[in-house]
Amino acid sequence: MDYDDSREAQREMLLNKLLFDGFSVGMAHRMADILAEEVSPADPLLTRIAKVQGHLKDIADLLPALEAELRVRQTAFEELRVKAEQTERYAALHKDHADAVQKLVDENRKTALTEATEAIASEFVKELAKTSRDGKKQQVRYFLLGLLGSVPLGVAGNFVFEWLA
Repeated sequence: MDYDDSREAQREMLLNKLLFDGFSVGMAHRMADILAEEVSPADPLLTRIAKVQGHLKDIADLLPALEAELRVRQTAFEELRVKAEQTERYAALHKDHADAVQKLVDENRKTALTEATEAIASEFVKELAKTSRDGKKQQVRYFLLGLLGSVPLGVAGNFVFEWLA
């Protein structure tokens, strides 16, 4: 390989590098010409550019695998997000059911408490009425016993007083 071939290889390498970096074709050709004239074949810059090109090719080879992995992870993330939303909907649905059951239990408790209070109150009123009747009967009995006891005692007392006087 003579000097002109290596110079042409350097120019091609620089041109590929510039095109890869996004320069326009015309601009890349002009810059490659300028750089090829200024650089000698043993220049370490060319060696570094060649290494960079090798690394860029490695990166270009790995990029599809990375993109595929990213798509897989995005798909898995999307599935997890959908499952999380579904779980939240189920939780909200179950919360609605739990709230409805709690409301029903509270209403039943209030109804039962009201019924129990009414039953106790009616029993109390019945017991109070019975006690009142029993008290009246007892008072009538005491009145009759007082009459039965006081009249004969009064008559006997009058006889004794008359006899003594």
